[in-house]
Amino acid sequence: GNTVLASQLDAELDNAKDRKKLQLAFVGQYSSGKSTIISALTGDKSIKIDANVATDKVSKYNWHDITLLDTPGILAGKVEKHDQDTKDALKESDLVFYVLTSQLFDDVVFDNFIDLAYTQHLADKMFIVINKMGMEAGEYEQLVNNYTASLKKTFSDRGYNIDEFPIAFVDANDYIDGIAEQDDEFVQLSHFERFIDMLNTFVEKKGIVKKQFDTPVRILQSYLKDIEVSSIDKTLCEFYNQFEQKLTNSLKEIKRDVE
Repeated sequence: GNTVLASQLDAELDNAKDRKKLQLAFVGQYSSGKSTIISALTGDKSIKIDANVATDKVSKYNWHDITLLDTPGILAGKVEKHDQDTKDALKESDLVFYVLTSQLFDDVVFDNFIDLAYTQHLADKMFIVINKMGMEAGEYEQLVNNYTASLKKTFSDRGYNIDEFPIAFVDANDYIDGIAEQDDEFVQLSHFERFIDMLNTFVEKKGIVKKQFDTPVRILQSYLKDIEVSSIDKTLCEFYNQFEQKLTNSLKEIKRDVE
């Protein structure tokens, strides 16, 4: 009897099916440089870049055969509409790029990352970008080694494994300045071209599969929470829960008998 929801779902699934371009969402803490990275990729100098919250809505930009989504970022609930806009964008995104600064995770940002990766089951389509590397003193390779070790510890302390995520260490603003000034050394120091190579490899490996299968399923899942369950459905659910519990108990008994 949920005809309105069914109609909306059909329309959204049709839109996802007809969409030709992959959609890549850039998310993360505000002021981490999501907009700067998109500006560096596209060469679009009109994109607003600010040290504060520059992006207050989801914006789309074309880059070759890909649509890049610039999101307001997750602000730990401080701006509820920003959070919801970002979650809506993630639902329709095929791949997700989580952007941090060289300061890495604080507790709030890490909790948000874990929520996206594991509670919302996005881990298999996520790529971590550490931006603003040029702000840190020291040799690039040593910094990368130190940051990687720190990230591994942060994840392992909470029972997770950082190795399942591709990671790039860049400075998008240095890349933009290097291109503008035709300074090849500055471009190389930004390590942004390496990130572009990694991005293309990530898209080639996972993009089509995620677009064709993962994204439609996520759209469907987003509607299930709005469906009202009838009393008969609740009774059936309870029956199946009890039946599942009986099977689980039987399995435990069999294991004990075998041992």
